[in-house]
Amino acid sequence: MTQKDVYLSVDIDYWNDDPDITRARLFLDKLHALPEQIPVHIVEDHQDLLAHINSSRARILYNIDYHADLHSDDDIRRANGRGDYNWAGFVEWKQEGTYVWYNPNAISLSNEVSKDTYCYDPGFVHRDSAFSQHAILEKFGWGQISRVQNGIDTIDLLTVLEIGIAISPNHSKEQLRALFGEFVF
Repeated sequence: MTQKDVYLSVDIDYWNDDPDITRARLFLDKLHALPEQIPVHIVEDHQDLLAHINSSRARILYNIDYHADLHSDDDIRRANGRGDYNWAGFVEWKQEGTYVWYNPNAISLSNEVSKDTYCYDPGFVHRDSAFSQHAILEKFGWGQISRVQNGIDTIDLLTVLEIGIAISPNHSKEQLRALFGEFVF
């Protein structure tokens, strides 16, 4: 039997660059085709999944997202609180856990590692990226950190213990919000 140890965290903005949302629809079809019922939590913003993630028995977090949402512990202290851009730093089991960012394309990676990193909080400066060439991974507090670009088809869904879906109304396309709203889990 396959060990279920993955929390699958999905921000639907991952598919913002998908012109006709076909890839998002295919992903949802795969979730519906799973042989057994997996708990699915649907929230407005990604940080709203933290209570579910923190109480989960999972110790591997797959984050399917346009943004990594992973900042160094120093950046988190300077940020004065949790937001949808740094929520992964607040996972309580991160020291013994594995964080894997599934990013959709080279543009999302470039935004993540550029010196002029975007940020939704204008008073916050993101100084570190776990995915830059010279990253010091210990600064992020996770046991292991990795990234897969455009590879969600490689995820073994039979290892998934729970699923969290963030609708992210401020960052996702209306078409995607409508699509995910159609599906009942």
